[in-house]
Amino acid sequence: MAMGQLIRVVQTKMPGLSAQQIGSDLLEFSRATGAARGVLAVCAQLRADRITLRVKLAAEVADGCRADLLVLLRTVRALNDNCRIDVEPASAGTGSDIWSELSMRATPMSMQREATLMAELDKLTQLARALQAELPDHQRAPDLSKIYEPMRDVLEPVHPLAQTSADVAEWARVSVDFLMGGATLALALSDDNLSVMDYALAALAAAGWDRQVTLGRLMVPAVNARGVLEIASKAPGIVVVPASRVSLGSNVYELGSETRSLLSVLASSGRAAIFHGSLAELQAAFGGGQGGGGDPLRPVLRNVPSVAFQELVRFAVAAAGRRHGGIPPAIEEQLAADAHQALDAAQPAERERLLPLVAGRLVRAWSRGGKPSVDALAGYVGNLRAARETLGGICSRPRARRGEEVQERFARVLASPALLDRFREQLVGQDDPLTEFVARLRAECLTRPLHQPLRLCLEGPPASGKSSSVALLADLLDIPLVNIDAASMNDSYTASAQLLGSGRGIVGSHQAGRLEVVARHHRGAVVEVSDLDHAVPSVRSALADLFLQVLETGEAQSATGTMFGCCNLLFAFTMNLPGNRDQELRKHLGFVTRPTPDDIRSDVASEIRHLLSAAFLSRVGSPILFEPLSSRALAAILERAMVSAVRTASERMHLNVADVVCADQVGDAVLSARELDASCSGARGLLELGRSLATEALLALLRHTPDLSGRVVRVTCGPACTLALEASSDPHISDPHISDPHISDPHISDPHISDPRISGLSRSNHS
Repeated sequence: MAMGQLIRVVQTKMPGLSAQQIGSDLLEFSRATGAARGVLAVCAQLRADRITLRVKLAAEVADGCRADLLVLLRTVRALNDNCRIDVEPASAGTGSDIWSELSMRATPMSMQREATLMAELDKLTQLARALQAELPDHQRAPDLSKIYEPMRDVLEPVHPLAQTSADVAEWARVSVDFLMGGATLALALSDDNLSVMDYALAALAAAGWDRQVTLGRLMVPAVNARGVLEIASKAPGIVVVPASRVSLGSNVYELGSETRSLLSVLASSGRAAIFHGSLAELQAAFGGGQGGGGDPLRPVLRNVPSVAFQELVRFAVAAAGRRHGGIPPAIEEQLAADAHQALDAAQPAERERLLPLVAGRLVRAWSRGGKPSVDALAGYVGNLRAARETLGGICSRPRARRGEEVQERFARVLASPALLDRFREQLVGQDDPLTEFVARLRAECLTRPLHQPLRLCLEGPPASGKSSSVALLADLLDIPLVNIDAASMNDSYTASAQLLGSGRGIVGSHQAGRLEVVARHHRGAVVEVSDLDHAVPSVRSALADLFLQVLETGEAQSATGTMFGCCNLLFAFTMNLPGNRDQELRKHLGFVTRPTPDDIRSDVASEIRHLLSAAFLSRVGSPILFEPLSSRALAAILERAMVSAVRTASERMHLNVADVVCADQVGDAVLSARELDASCSGARGLLELGRSLATEALLALLRHTPDLSGRVVRVTCGPACTLALEASSDPHISDPHISDPHISDPHISDPHISDPRISGLSRSNHS
């Protein structure tokens, strides 16, 4: 068989291999890039009358690497008897190469033998691809272990991250720029979360690898300033030191001097270093000691960005697998999915803390040829979550933070420029309070710490739209609305049992309290706490103390002793002062001028401080004052109620009217005819009145005009200022002064005024 014929056969079945003939009896084929799947190289040698083909299937397989040998054996079984598999040390000395050897007669090469050879090469290509799919991905920096071999007892290399998000990559790039200038970095987390910190260091290692900089993490349990300098001077890359392992051994008066000396020597020698840990640990080590100051460039403080939990899980599984020789990509995906499912029920801060242990257990079980069952893994996670007690007492739980999805929704809706217009379109007569209401919501969602729930206090006379504002807010956010009526609770035990559940052994103790149930909602919720100032003193005191804890720490303790987070909630405290004090504070007596808004606000705050406490008022902030509705506002509410009632009744009777409009001053005329006092006419009463009048008028219209299809119904005043409806065939008749309750807003599910959340109407006499 001619070598030219062999070159044609190999390049036909294995495209991408370039041939090089060495002498008359040796051919070598190689691929330009080793990252391609399939055969990596071919060596053909002519010996006597036989040709031996050696096919390279995989290169640089790490020592101790596990693969699914069943896949290999199934493929090898289909090969010719003349084909065998060899494992030889790789040329780089970091692992092994896998070769397949095929021997055949050199001549004659008939068409049938050529077809047989092509079929065997096809099988080898399939074998190579199957094998490479079961081997761990090629490491981005395969020489790291060799680079750090001389200092393996002190430093371990930080392996670069293969891929990350754009935000983390940009953060890593800027951080490496500081390191390239010789600046020492301090990487800070709100709490010392190993998973997030390891991910951040891997991202830094990836950015550094592109600029020929490596990272080595300190392995010794403790090191002083002299030890840090010695290790940094001998390390092949940048030393990464956990702040918890820095042992300076100084008193508080000398600590600042020693840390400044350490950072100064590092800077003068051009040797950068990275210190990492929680913000408290870094402050303890580099805060300058008692009365000390600091230089913002020694070290440069870099807050670690947030990382999506799904990316964090994959990284943790891959890092755990590296200790066992690597994991095949398919197995890595499967183990990551199992870890994500096992930790899904835990809170974000808790699951990030437990992730390394769960990933380590899964990888260790896989490396031994097994896999824990779903129940066993769930039990293991449950035991980890239940572990709280230490030799130093009960450990402090990491604070849960508001979910990313919840915070994103809050920011998108509450910071929208159109939010105020939406409230004003739906609520009548409260332009100034609504302006303050929207401004407070924006400040809360954009500046409130993520471990604390959002909160605000709405105060005003009954039927002024406080509860309606809160309900419309829940609709716009598209999250549940829960009402806690403090005035309906008879005693403090009832209040505690309703909100926090009952202790063990008591009837109903298996059920969680209302506050715990709503706090578990993954999308967040709006909680309206109404009439707290009308509750009996014992309930008022108990609830005030409870919400002091919830608003400050973002957590509450159930009756069974477990803690649950409330950071996904938005609390709205709606109240009016007892004893008709709202009206009294807004009146002027004798020749005294009418009180200013600042005077009213000060008096209201004083009343709330007296009823509850100064601490409670400081938590909820200055109350947003809703004013009594004017006669014109009440008339507008009545007009909206009548229009919406006619439209709703028409839809339910399948009348298919084109539109419902209202003439000018209809509400004023109806209120005047019935002699309703604007100061005492509640919005709920106007809602019921509008429904009743609209129903009677619509039925009267249907008696003489039964077919309203395609016609415009006009609400007008009849004889003696009664309500009357007129039908017109002109669909263009409309009134520019009409407040149409149909607002094109995808967040509002029901535009009818029959829903008090949209009408601006009160839902209770006290709200």
